[in-house]
Amino acid sequence: MILRGLKLLICRSDILHVLRVPGVARRIKRTMSVKVLDGGLGSELQYTGLVSIEDELWSARRLITGPDVIKAVHKSFLESGSDIIITATYQASIQGFIESVGLSREGALELFAVATRVAVEAVEEFWAENKDKDPGRQKPIVAGSLGPYGASQHDSSEYSGVYADTKTKEELKEWHRPHLEAMVKSGLDLIAMETIPCQVEAEALVELLKDFPETKAWLSYSVKDDKHIWYGETFADGVKAVVDSDQIIAVGCNCCNPNSVTALLESAKGFIGAKPFVVYPDKRKEFLDGRKLGEYKVPDLESMVPRWIELGACYVGGCCGSRPEDVQKIAEVVKKYNSSS
Repeated sequence: MILRGLKLLICRSDILHVLRVPGVARRIKRTMSVKVLDGGLGSELQYTGLVSIEDELWSARRLITGPDVIKAVHKSFLESGSDIIITATYQASIQGFIESVGLSREGALELFAVATRVAVEAVEEFWAENKDKDPGRQKPIVAGSLGPYGASQHDSSEYSGVYADTKTKEELKEWHRPHLEAMVKSGLDLIAMETIPCQVEAEALVELLKDFPETKAWLSYSVKDDKHIWYGETFADGVKAVVDSDQIIAVGCNCCNPNSVTALLESAKGFIGAKPFVVYPDKRKEFLDGRKLGEYKVPDLESMVPRWIELGACYVGGCCGSRPEDVQKIAEVVKKYNSSS
């Protein structure tokens, strides 16, 4: 596998999975090494004018028209302190590549391999230039982004989960299957199942993961407030639905208002067991129809990180609107925490 360093970066969750006594789990979590994720790859490309929110493929368009610019953004996050970078496949789908670009099914699937190659090259190039600069730093790794069904529909339904009304669990499994299989075949053994708006899709993904027994994943929900995921289920119930899978290394939230995160983690801390949370909220959000929420009213993301870690998060980063400088500030907080724990 490309990502042989994965086991070094998983926060000992395989060992901790057997520890279900809440007090013990909390004490052990405080000894975990916290890992820094990247920021908003798609929004970073938007800021430079290289992609548009109106594009049905979003950042995945650049897998066709200019993968080197994706690599450059990956490297900017690595240089800012990311331990894990996420591939440019959030809005990638066979359907999207065929309908938008006219590719064959085989050509569409090949672009998942391109995304992996670009991210891995970014890591290798960064590491060759920087491995001796910080002796305590581990070599970063790559997680494959597996976005929700709604992201491919280009209708913002990843922020409603409305398709749970019409799509069965089996239908969602089969829709995701070729994308997950393509990422696994490309050499990835860590998957970011992210921005999931409904529990039925989360359950479908965890069931699908069983067909790839060597693959690990985290699962992060998109949420509408400080208690519920977008379709209406509670975040706590969403955590309970997937946390017992041996292949899930963490559960959490992403692409959300950072002001909601603390309450969300507090609501689910009794159900996460010994596994960690994964947290990477937005700093800014722009919806497809042009509505802009602007900057969230928080001092900064990094000021909130210590509390998230205290509640059990050991994968922390940013999503939409989070730039390399934001990741750098998060990394500084995490480095201080890791050196003191």
